[in-house]
Amino acid sequence: MGRAGFEPALTLVFNGVNPGMGRGEVAGFDASVVLSRKDFGVGAELPLDGGGTMVGDKVTITLALEALKQA
Repeated sequence: MGRAGFEPALTLVFNGVNPGMGRGEVAGFDASVVLSRKDFGVGAELPLDGGGTMVGDKVTITLALEALKQA
């Protein structure tokens, strides 16, 4: 599955720290990565009658993360 040495570029943004909701400080992050289906051996380009494809090669994964500071 996938090719050897495959390392996608992950974009990580630190959104800051806030006091949280009574359980301690919380840090917020956003992260995203764009993957190619072909890098994983998936060719899901299903043709449509009117032209084009139903599923493209690129997949974007977006994450919203919170980390709670523990004592």
